[in-house]
Amino acid sequence: MGEREDFLRELRALARKKNQLLVIDMKHGKGSHYKVRVGQRQTVVPAKLGRFIRRSVLKDLDLD
Repeated sequence: MGEREDFLRELRALARKKNQLLVIDMKHGKGSHYKVRVGQRQTVVPAKLGRFIRRSVLKDLDLD
């Protein structure tokens, strides 16, 4: 699997622990980016993930 797919799997598990649903929108992201939503919060997950981007996505989705 790719790095982004592993991270999305991790996000799904964290959302499940909070009894939330993770929704991945691959069609409305720009370029190779995915829109991801947990509850009322949403953010964008790029193809290349660094340490700070991962932390930012977790914070944006309130999964940190």
